[in-house]
Amino acid sequence: DMDSCIQKRENSLFLNLWEANRRQLMMQGIPEGNIEVAQVCTACRTDLFFSYRREQGKTGRFGAFVGLRR
Repeated sequence: DMDSCIQKRENSLFLNLWEANRRQLMMQGIPEGNIEVAQVCTACRTDLFFSYRREQGKTGRFGAFVGLRR
């Protein structure tokens, strides 16, 4: 149930993206033990990541690499 990944606070909706991604992977047959969530907040860790949202519209660049080990 993906609805539980959405939270309403005051007049805003928030998506728990970590949980939504984990659930989508599991729905596609990926075993839970093969899923790792880094739990690193891009808005909080300004030393590691640029955050468009945190900077309130200032642009920057962010890259990511995702791979599978065989």
